[in-house]
Formats: sequence, structure tokens, C-alpha cells
Amino acid sequence: MGYHLNEYHQSISPALQKPGKADYSNPRAWRLVHLLSTMGKWIEKVIATRLLYYATSHRLIPPNQFGAMPGKSTTDAALCLAHDIQAANNHNLFTSLVTFDITGYFDNVNHNRLLSILHNKGIPLPICKWV
Repeated sequence: MGYHLNEYHQSISPALQKPGKADYSNPRAWRLVHLLSTMGKWIEKVIATRLLYYATSHRLIPPNQFGAMPGKSTTDAALCLAHDIQAANNHNLFTSLVTFDITGYFDNVNHNRLLSILHNKGIPLPICKWV
């Protein structure tokens, strides 16, 4: 149906004392632990697996993408980088490297545009609606 129940968005958040703090009247001496619905996490995992399947089968992810890809590791990324640097060096070329940390990017993406792209790339409507 493409719908994520509101119950799956709710969490219980107990406050736990951080060890070794002198003053527990200070809010920074406490840590919140968010406990989410197991069923909600399971559904998210199923949808993420389906999205990855569609993205790889429709070749929507470039081959040099290593993060969150099954069968690809940090070691693979490092070896690929080392190979590219060595290949450039063998041809008397210089190598530059630009890296990005896109943590939290999904929260700032234009969701209507993302949904339009997913739909145009052949992702089934229920999956698009869930996203």
C-alpha cells in the first residue's frame, strides 16, 4: 500500500546516566536511547532491500559506488582508489581526490523531485509511495 504506520514512527526513549559524571543534574550527563518498533525496523529493512534491488537491476547506481552496497567493502574502495592513483602515476598524471560526507542528506532532499525520479526510473508505485 506504500504506507508506514504512525505507530512505527514512535519510540520509547529512556534516559541513561553516562558513567563517570560528577553532576547528574546537568542534562549532558544523560544519554537518551531511542527504542523503536521491531516491526517498523523490519519493514524498513525490507523496503531498503527492495530499493537496492531495483536500483542495481535498473543500473541506477554507478559502479564506483561502494557505500551500502552488498559485496563491496571499504577494502574494495581503497584498492580501487590505489589502482586509479597508480594508473594515473604510470601515465605521468596527477591525481586529486574529493570526498563527500552526505550524512543527513535525505532529510534535505527535494522529496517531490526524488519521487518523480524514482517513478520515471521504473520503481513500482507502492515503493515510491512508501519512500
